[in-house]
Amino acid sequence: MLRSPRHSARARWHEDFDWSRNNLFSRGDAIKNVYFTGGEPMISKYVSKAVHHFVKTGISTHICLDLNSSIAGLNEDLINSFVNFESVYFSASIDGFGSVNEYIRYP
Repeated sequence: MLRSPRHSARARWHEDFDWSRNNLFSRGDAIKNVYFTGGEPMISKYVSKAVHHFVKTGISTHICLDLNSSIAGLNEDLINSFVNFESVYFSASIDGFGSVNEYIRYP
């Protein structure tokens, strides 16, 4: 298991893009599937950086990108990046409609 030397086992290594780029993403040819979930990946700076890194380095062409998201925060820049991946799958989470959603997702 790869662990960042500056992070404990319980640390939030997944928010340390530099560590991920140097230790995980540097093995680009071995990456076939990437799955982002939890919180809201469409508004995560980490996810955005990772997607753009995959495109910039050219490894996106053999990656199946899988996102579990409420689609909140999906922007045109990310959408335009998705065409560079072998495939992109969205699993949309919906908490409710109308007043139920407004109650659950109160600002």
